[in-house]
Amino acid sequence: MSSGVEDQLKALYDEQKQLTNELKVLREHERELSREATLRRSKRDKIKHERQPLLSQARKARELRDEINAQIAEIKKLRDETVGHSRQLRQKIAFTGPGRKDSSEFDLFSVVELKYKIYDLEYRLQTSTHTPKEEKELVDQIADIEDIVEKRIAEGKLDGIEAPSPSEDIITMIDELKGKAQNSHEEMLLLVERGQKEHAKVNQMFDEVSRLQDEENRLHEEFVEILNTLEDTRTRIENHQRRLDILKDEIVDLRIQRAETKKKVRINANQERLSLLMAKKKSGESLTPEEMEFLMAQGESPF
Repeated sequence: MSSGVEDQLKALYDEQKQLTNELKVLREHERELSREATLRRSKRDKIKHERQPLLSQARKARELRDEINAQIAEIKKLRDETVGHSRQLRQKIAFTGPGRKDSSEFDLFSVVELKYKIYDLEYRLQTSTHTPKEEKELVDQIADIEDIVEKRIAEGKLDGIEAPSPSEDIITMIDELKGKAQNSHEEMLLLVERGQKEHAKVNQMFDEVSRLQDEENRLHEEFVEILNTLEDTRTRIENHQRRLDILKDEIVDLRIQRAETKKKVRINANQERLSLLMAKKKSGESLTPEEMEFLMAQGESPF
């Protein structure tokens, strides 16, 4: 028997054993990856189911906030129009007096109107983005108007500049406009407070939606990464299995080759021994019982 065949068989058996062990590890890794992929997908889908209703609620809350802001804008417009109309009436009265001159842009403002102005400036300061210079100008203007308000209150001049006594109709109209402006302003303040609460609620909800979206994206990326690794692992398993199938066929072929070689060697050995024993028998030498049995097994007479 050729030692080359035995060497080849040994090499194939060694490779088969190594591949079988690696295949066992790969299949366990495949099962673990499948479990991890299922877990990531389950967590991702759970977060998605949490995020979608919250996103819908956040959008509805934002719509409500925008509706409130729109109402605020309408009421503010009505209030400003009312205040403007009242100021026009008082300006008309004020400038009908002899020698009356305007000394300040706020002379015609009542204390209530000045407070409106302060509120508007503070609201603009808090809700809009400004350069440092613009912010300082707003702060200074607020401080100036607050000083005027304090001075007016101290002097008892709540209605602005002194003017000749108007008619009763004008006084009534101005009072009605002032009351209407006051009511509008109070209604606006209530809506502003509600709008600020809704705005904070909207921001909080969208922050949570964003957090859930980030978590969902992270889990999805991990899920995809695991799937890619799982695909690579399955490819390796297929390659290992394919190689094992090839090895199996190669081992079978070599074993057949080895068996045929052994058979051929045995036949040649028997044929050589038969020839020797037949020559011994022909020469008249005595055969041993074993030799006689061998001849009979080969279909030859030992006698």
